[in-house]
Amino acid sequence: MKWITPVLILIYFTGASLLADEGMWRPAQLPDLSDRLWEMGLEADPTQLAVLTRHPMGAVIRFGGCTASFVSPEGLAVANHHCAYGSIQHNSSEDRDPLEQGFLAVERGEELPAAPGSRILVTVAVDDVTEAIRASLPEGVSGRERWEAIAAKEKELVAGCEEDQGHRCKVAAYHGGHEYELIQRGGVSGGTVEVLNREVKACRFRSRLYSR
Repeated sequence: MKWITPVLILIYFTGASLLADEGMWRPAQLPDLSDRLWEMGLEADPTQLAVLTRHPMGAVIRFGGCTASFVSPEGLAVANHHCAYGSIQHNSSEDRDPLEQGFLAVERGEELPAAPGSRILVTVAVDDVTEAIRASLPEGVSGRERWEAIAAKEKELVAGCEEDQGHRCKVAAYHGGHEYELIQRGGVSGGTVEVLNREVKACRFRSRLYSR
């Protein structure tokens, strides 16, 4: 995997042109790369980027099948505009084309309602389940049988996780199945569309239910 920047988030923090390097790293691995990251220009503390449920990484959410981010204590989130196509269509008419014209709510009362069923997913827990999956594999299993055994264990873990009502869970595999994490996200429904900027292809979505 040559010429892949090891930590894409460096682009955000430094805004500088960086030489590419080999490898693709997960947030939990960043503290071990602190010296290298600082040499490359990162000014943040890598340990602050390692935990997905704490600041600032806890602001990263899922919305409309996309990665988005909270940008205010009032539950305001930013995402690419295509992530809100459902809400754009919901608020479109012959006389109003938000996708073409853009949209800006100057005051809260002018915000448009998000489409029914709109929701954001906030990461609330990340657990290492590597050993649980490995322990579920019959000795000597390989090929399709191994894949099916892993899939069965993943479904079991997800089912147990989603017994906590209002949450969505998934098992993420890393490094070709050498490591596994169970990710639990809390769902928040409802909200409004505050800004739709056609030029930069971005939208802002306010989840009133997640205001804090």
